[in-house]
Amino acid sequence: MREFRDDIRRRMVDLGRDPDSCKVMFITTPVLGNSEAEAKERWEAMLHPTQAGVDVALGHMGALTEIDFTQIDADKPFPELTTNGHRTTLEKFLKLGKTPREAAGKWAIRYTDPTFVGTPEKVAAEMSRVFDEVGGDGFLIAAGGSRRGITEITDGLVGALQQLGRTRTSYNHAHLRDNLMEF
Repeated sequence: MREFRDDIRRRMVDLGRDPDSCKVMFITTPVLGNSEAEAKERWEAMLHPTQAGVDVALGHMGALTEIDFTQIDADKPFPELTTNGHRTTLEKFLKLGKTPREAAGKWAIRYTDPTFVGTPEKVAAEMSRVFDEVGGDGFLIAAGGSRRGITEITDGLVGALQQLGRTRTSYNHAHLRDNLMEF
């Protein structure tokens, strides 16, 4: 992560741009629980996705790559695929399995890195440690699409991050860019 961020900043300088005008944020999907055991149990469940989980992963990949995976047999080897969407994401996805079903089963737990597992307080502390080590501009949190997942992030993790002084408690500007540049 640090090498990636440093590379982006070097490229900005090489192109004559201020590296501080580009924010490098890392996508993560925290797995939260009321206890360490509950969070680890959820993580283990993610390692064995249901058919619905496979469908969601294929839908997500379709959105990212502009490929309609419903037109591809999920149990046969991948055909030759090209995209005008996220090419590196497609490459990583194809390496996860020989068939769409196999790759999708692994995608849900691997498409973000790092993945933090634990209580909101433990995850906040670990995110802070990684942030300090990497020196990045923060994380984009990809929460599960359920109300429960969003609530756990907003009420649990964000509160724990705020207690550590790691995330804001209000926005001072009308536009996202200005709020990002403030941090």
